[in-house]
Amino acid sequence: MCSCTKYDNGKRNNVKYIGDFSFYKGIDTTKTIVIEQYQIDLDFDNQLDSIVLKNLNDLAGDPQIFSIVEIKLASGKEFVIHNVGGYTQDIRTKKKFLNKVKSDKIYIPDINNTENYLIIWDYQYPSCDAYISIFKIKNDDMNQVYNQKFYISEIDDFNNDGKMDFKGKMTCDENEKESMFTIE
Repeated sequence: MCSCTKYDNGKRNNVKYIGDFSFYKGIDTTKTIVIEQYQIDLDFDNQLDSIVLKNLNDLAGDPQIFSIVEIKLASGKEFVIHNVGGYTQDIRTKKKFLNKVKSDKIYIPDINNTENYLIIWDYQYPSCDAYISIFKIKNDDMNQVYNQKFYISEIDDFNNDGKMDFKGKMTCDENEKESMFTIE
């Protein structure tokens, strides 16, 4: 579960909230450590944008790798994604498309030249709860297009229509049959 906040020239614009740090009372939510940083043209304006993965100091040593994603476009717009449950690297999913950044923590599939998708995986706790979050970056804006429980086994264009298809299960039950969804 995550929450996303948009910043436009220093002005905060809220996006759909799915979770935040407010209920996690026992930690300091102001001190962070940088996990990784990337430079990439996310919105196809021929200018480098930045992605910074951070974790809260008080969560260091927990199983998740990072809990904050900060995206800053060259235009000045900023987007901040928070997930108190934490994100982790994906090592199981078969991915057809090359990752536009050298990372094992986030996935930006090289699928087209008009929009980018940022895909991040929740840490899967023993309770078997894990979400996949997908954000679409297009025309100087970013929107969350998917944030639900889904255990992805493969990302491909299975029907050759130029769109990403996700194959997996809604739970981590080994007996459940796989299903698919497509990002339009």
